[in-house]
Amino acid sequence: MLRIGLDIGGTFIKGGMLDHELHILAEKTVAFPGAKRLDILPGVLEDLAVNLCRQAGKSLEVVQSIGVGVPGSLDPASERVLNAHNLGMTDYPLLALLQDQFPLQQVRLINDANAAALAEHRLGALRGCRTGLMITLGTGVGGGLILGGELFNGGMGQGVELGHMRLVHQGEDCTCGNRGCVEAYCSSAYFLRTGMEPLERVELARSGEPESMVIVDRYLDYLSDALASMIVLLDPEIIALGGGISKAGEFLFGPLRQLVDQKTFFRISPRIEGALLGNKAGFIGAALLGRD
Repeated sequence: MLRIGLDIGGTFIKGGMLDHELHILAEKTVAFPGAKRLDILPGVLEDLAVNLCRQAGKSLEVVQSIGVGVPGSLDPASERVLNAHNLGMTDYPLLALLQDQFPLQQVRLINDANAAALAEHRLGALRGCRTGLMITLGTGVGGGLILGGELFNGGMGQGVELGHMRLVHQGEDCTCGNRGCVEAYCSSAYFLRTGMEPLERVELARSGEPESMVIVDRYLDYLSDALASMIVLLDPEIIALGGGISKAGEFLFGPLRQLVDQKTFFRISPRIEGALLGNKAGFIGAALLGRD
């Protein structure tokens, strides 16, 4: 079985083709056309799929399924994108548009953090666990939940939006329109408010620059608060952290584990690990939809 996964982001769209053994046969990244050019998005996705087929020496006709990850909330039937703020999508009929573009394939949509969680559970840091969290720390904060050994998409099918749990009462504005969300304090937005990209700030802190050390310590305080709240609710075995900020590695993970140990109610804390699949997790998880 051949399957394609497409991971739509606010800047880039990542795509990959997987075979029946889940080997990556081809991968490619193209520019997202922008919120004001959504009319050409289905064609861009078709061109990307065709390019992947060409790389792998296959024709699109032999691909059985195409999964598409989107950074936003989907309706319970996973047919429409209700809100994807970074993409400019509101009540957007993406599934119907793609079914017209790919009439021979099974097409399915998934939230991008759910896709990453699915990929890490099958092939990465969450492999083998019955309860685990995949959290992406980047432009936003995405969250995917493995519950009972399966991806959990919410009781009413609306997803698991861990990045939009309330963290600070009447806090900073969030892209969702609310204030004080986890995303406002644990994404790159926190660092950008200090005038610097996350990894640039982390490198200064690593070098011992006092202001940056304070900024990073405050970030870890916010992130550990958020994780401690998730832990007492879900009691996960593993928390996998991905996204651009996670590339800081043990410089962040070491003190983060200590803070979580101090703050969590339970005597035994979950393992906190870096996600293993990197920026491939989104398209791998989307491609895996064709397996279920």
